[in-house]
Amino acid sequence: MNIMEALKQITVIQLILLSIVINLFLFFLSVGCYMLFSRFSRNTPLQGGLQKVTSGDIRLSVLVTGCNALVFIVGYSLWQRDILSVGDSANVFQIIMEVIFLVIAMDFLMYIFHRVAHLPLFYKLFHLRHHQHESTNAISLFVLHPVEALGFGGLFVLVLFIYPFSYPAISIYLFINLLWGTIGHLDKEILPKRISVLLQSGFLGTTRFHNDHHKLPHYNYGFYTVLWDRIFGTLFPGNAGEKAGGGHRG
Repeated sequence: MNIMEALKQITVIQLILLSIVINLFLFFLSVGCYMLFSRFSRNTPLQGGLQKVTSGDIRLSVLVTGCNALVFIVGYSLWQRDILSVGDSANVFQIIMEVIFLVIAMDFLMYIFHRVAHLPLFYKLFHLRHHQHESTNAISLFVLHPVEALGFGGLFVLVLFIYPFSYPAISIYLFINLLWGTIGHLDKEILPKRISVLLQSGFLGTTRFHNDHHKLPHYNYGFYTVLWDRIFGTLFPGNAGEKAGGGHRG
């Protein structure tokens, strides 16, 4: 019996415990990366100061971590029942191509989901809570309405129905997702300004890119890239952090 077959045999209780352990690990990994990046970055803060961590933020981040665990359980259960397929073998080139596809596909779907979340009704019901963090702290990434957390997770499960992505590609993508989400919610850039501006003007969504979105909520809806914002005309034309000051609040 190989490892994939063994993993299919775990019980419901084991699956729940596994999901909780994995998602707690990812939560603390994100917090640790945030603190590490913030400590060693010599760049000036993008906002006036760190967002205060409130008891409400902590409770919500715990709830969102639980929602992420639930998405994992649902996806895993679908795989156990052969409703969702995952490949167990792939060469390096195939893994790289699968990761690229996952990043681009999820970036597009999350862009659409994010724009819908900014429609007036949905914004007030769900997304406003995240934008109350005008600056950031170590758990800002997890300060979301539970509906949003389940929605983002549901999009990923949906993409997995398209093609039997290999588990190395899925694992790498999930790490990129966590890392990029953490970087996007830092209080200052980890790269020198020239490099950061060059990356953002080219393809990648940097810390400043998402920070600008928190200041000017009608721009920069993308996550990993600026591609969809360029195509659909929602990329902020300039550096909001320097030219627009505090901007308008969403």
